[in-house]
Amino acid sequence: MVALSLFIIIAFSSFIQTASGFGIALISTPLLINLLGIGITAPLVALIAMLCRVVMLIYYHESFNFNEVWRVMLTAVIGIPFGFFLYISMDKHTVEIVLGVIIVVYAVYSLISPKVPPMTDNRWAYGLGFIAGILGGAYNIGGMPSVIYGTGRRWSPKTFKGNLQLIALVTGTLIIFTRGASGEYTPDVLGLMLIGAPATVLGAIIGFWSDRFVRGQLFRRGVLILMLIIGLDLIF
Repeated sequence: MVALSLFIIIAFSSFIQTASGFGIALISTPLLINLLGIGITAPLVALIAMLCRVVMLIYYHESFNFNEVWRVMLTAVIGIPFGFFLYISMDKHTVEIVLGVIIVVYAVYSLISPKVPPMTDNRWAYGLGFIAGILGGAYNIGGMPSVIYGTGRRWSPKTFKGNLQLIALVTGTLIIFTRGASGEYTPDVLGLMLIGAPATVLGAIIGFWSDRFVRGQLFRRGVLILMLIIGLDLIF
């Protein structure tokens, strides 16, 4: 039963990621915490998110723009150790509550749909990149500031998806290395990847196939409402 639930959660999260460009960690982390606990979930999500992003980057290899994202990646890499330190400094219950609050705040903010101002000044990248690194190091959810930055830069949908995966590929590699150095990749975590890997690929394939049918804004609002519900469940 656990194996089936794990497969469904990861496949669904991977589908959300490929269809919208973001969300795999935001969806899978709180759901898997209830199933596996934070100690196994955090390193496992880092691995499945990396696999999904590699698949997406291959698919959108002609759409990303390195000159648009290198500043974000640079400061995100600097922020990751700070985030990981916060993660290991808090007790697990506090980690879950803080994660829930972050998800709820982000979902509500996005559902209200405030107009993100044009970010023509490259200095936006440094601040949002550092925040992305902190959130990535702590919770594997560094994509939120990158989404805000991409919206402000007015990237096209394909460039948006490609650029986000390029940022996440670099930051995700450091996150995996950091978690590995701290001994989080136990045999239990690596064994669960035998289920997580095919689920991730399957979800990605479905996401690519459905991309032509999904209405972007409506689908995005549905994802945000789901995030809001999941975040509230973590808090309460």
